[in-house]
Amino acid sequence: MKLHITNINGFNAPKELLDAQTKVSKIGIELGAYEMGIYTYPVDSDSDSELSKRLDGIISALGFNDIVMLQLPTSNGYKYDSLLMAKILAYRTKLIVYMHGECLDSSYLNLLKRADSIIVNKNMNYHFLKNRGFCSVFLDSNYGHTKKCLMDAIERLCFVENSLLCMRNRVVENEIQVGFGLYDKTGDYTSWVGVTIQSILEHTNSKVCFHILHDSTLSNANKIKLIEIVEKFDDRIQFYSLSDDLFEEYNVQMGNYTVGAMFRVMLPKILGDLNRIIYLDADLLFNRDIQELWDIDINDYCLAAVPDLNVKKGYIWTYPTRGKVIEKSKYFNSGVLYMNLENIRKKGDLHTQTIEYLKEHPESDLPDQDALNVIYKDDTLLIDENWNYFAESIRHADERELKNKVYHYVGTLCTVNSQTEMDYLYYKTLLNTPWSNDPFDFLNRSIYKVDFQIEIFEKLFTRVSDVNNINIYYGSNIRLINQVKPLFHTIHVAEDFEAVKNIIDTNEGHLFTIIVDTVIDGGKAFQNLESIGLDYNVDFFDVRCLLSYVQGGYVL
Repeated sequence: MKLHITNINGFNAPKELLDAQTKVSKIGIELGAYEMGIYTYPVDSDSDSELSKRLDGIISALGFNDIVMLQLPTSNGYKYDSLLMAKILAYRTKLIVYMHGECLDSSYLNLLKRADSIIVNKNMNYHFLKNRGFCSVFLDSNYGHTKKCLMDAIERLCFVENSLLCMRNRVVENEIQVGFGLYDKTGDYTSWVGVTIQSILEHTNSKVCFHILHDSTLSNANKIKLIEIVEKFDDRIQFYSLSDDLFEEYNVQMGNYTVGAMFRVMLPKILGDLNRIIYLDADLLFNRDIQELWDIDINDYCLAAVPDLNVKKGYIWTYPTRGKVIEKSKYFNSGVLYMNLENIRKKGDLHTQTIEYLKEHPESDLPDQDALNVIYKDDTLLIDENWNYFAESIRHADERELKNKVYHYVGTLCTVNSQTEMDYLYYKTLLNTPWSNDPFDFLNRSIYKVDFQIEIFEKLFTRVSDVNNINIYYGSNIRLINQVKPLFHTIHVAEDFEAVKNIIDTNEGHLFTIIVDTVIDGGKAFQNLESIGLDYNVDFFDVRCLLSYVQGGYVL
């Protein structure tokens, strides 16, 4: 493993930046780094092919798992800097970014998310990053502590390797094994895994070892945060790096589902020394002891899983159930899978079987889940639905109090509805993770919500003051209806889209203001209203944007 540091030269860069990067580079060389020279020039004169070749030349001495200290900006523009970082990271390097400048350019934030450690030379930039949840940030105030910052950043990288080595060598009896597949293209998905892990550990006294299957999209910075969660409970975590192109040809078939979900089919092959493991999706919240799941007897099965209630009730028709390959009542959701790896291996290579299924059935709309259902249709133990209970079902049932369940947000995480204690618990758990170091954005979103509500009420006041206006509540949730009614002199209740259209058709020539429960009609309420020419936040409004958390509004 070698150490590298970049340095710019040429006439296009400001002299102050040239001098600063040269100073930092000299200290890096003193620490044993090889210099990677970057020439500043008019980048627009290069074609994409020429630029790519130029960047390949810069990193020609780079080897896999090397440490790179990348000084930014290079003065060649954001596109150049972004492509250079991508090429460096393709070697699975450990990346330290030294960010020069009086004021941090916010466009570089997404790049910095991919760095393992960051060094800045201004106090305001240090606090700017720390307030946005960046954990491994070092302050080289006015270039007075450069050597110490570089050494501390390198030591921070070694922390990961040392922690994992200690965990790997530790022998733990009666340990529960838990697996995740992690694909984090934006750098934000790992926090979901972190919340799930935190919730598991807060609800069990048992020892747990987490196995994270991932590709190059998992940054060392996020890896460190996951390690910190697990170390706090004196448990273990291990990481397994998979090839980026392992399932590349099936990206289109995956649709809205992360390719990381496909990583689960690699568990029997990669974890050859394990006989059992509990695989989990990232958007889960545990409010029960995972030991109870681990204690279920699956000796005669390959899998234990929960029936998919949306399929069972006929809300969703999956490919295998449409073809009557599997009964609706026996089709399971793959978000929580208790896997008997020993029995799975006896039935063949799960990875190969899944690939063959996808090739033979390109129409499959839930690829890995459909494959697992078909492959193990006669070898799956269906278990208590409370081990994988959909958050949307909690909201539909208006179930406010917490129960002994594992809550599955199934893609609704970013629009968490705070009608129930379930959602409050999610945010409470998030604040117990290293991602709680994001108070600025949290506060900013809270202020934005207040401003947004004021703006909505201003629009509503103008609408409802019109004598020609008729108010409609589009939804069936009784609690929300009772919260909304006092806001209006009169309001008609329509429990479905047909009822909304009937009110509009029988009152031709009137103005209509519609308050909408977004989960009604299978979550298609907005789409339904837009189909008849109505506009969001003009003609119709989200009911939960009008209400406080206590009344059933959004947390943020």
